Amino acid sequence: MEKKVCSFCGKEFETDKKGKINCSIICGVKDNAKKRQLKIVTNRKPIIKNCVFCGHEFQVNYRCPKQIYCSKICAIRINNKRAIDSGRKREERKRYRERHRERINEHDRQLWYKKQFGGLHPIALARDNATCQRCGSKEQIVMHHIDLNPKNNVLENLKTLCRPCHCFIHHKHTIEKICSVEGCGKRFYALGRCRSHYSKLRRSQGFIM
Repeated sequence: MEKKVCSFCGKEFETDKKGKINCSIICGVKDNAKKRQLKIVTNRKPIIKNCVFCGHEFQVNYRCPKQIYCSKICAIRINNKRAIDSGRKREERKRYRERHRERINEHDRQLWYKKQFGGLHPIALARDNATCQRCGSKEQIVMHHIDLNPKNNVLENLKTLCRPCHCFIHHKHTIEKICSVEGCGKRFYALGRCRSHYSKLRRSQGFIM
C-alpha cells in the first residue's frame, strides 16, 4: 500500500494502484472538470472592450460575451442616470412617498380611533352603515359622543354623523359658517374652525394630516 495525496482535496489516502491520484470517484470527477475548464480558459483568446459608462478597458468574461460594463457599479450608475434623465426615478419617488404617507396616516388613524373611541369605531360605523344619522349623508363621516363626554366610549354612546352635522351639534356659530377663532373670519371647515386652524388643532393633538 502506498500513501498518496489527492490532487483535488489534498487528503492523504492509501492505494496500491500506481496511476491513481484521487482519493475517491467524486474527487476524480471534480478534478477532471476543473482541468477541462482550465484548458478551455487557457486556450480561449481574451476579448478586450471599453466600458460604455466609464470608458476603461476590461477583459470580457467568457461566460458573458455580450458584457458591456466593466463592473456592476457602472451598470447601476448608468441605470440610475437613465432613470433620472427620463423622469422615471422622480415618479417612483413620488409614488413611494404617497404610499409611505398613506401607511403613516392609516396607522395614526387607527391609533386615534383606539384612543378616542376605545376601539369601537369600526363596530359603530358598521352598525350605522357609514351614514350620517342626522341627514343621511355618506361623505365626511365622523363619530360623535351623544352625551358630549369623550371619555364615555360605550357603543350606545357612539353615533355616526357627517362633519357638518357634527359641527352643528357641537358649535352654535357653525350656523353662520364662520371660523370660531377670533379675528379669522374665514369659512368654517370642521369643529368650528377654518381649514388652516383645524389642521393646526389636529397637529397639536398629535394627529398627522
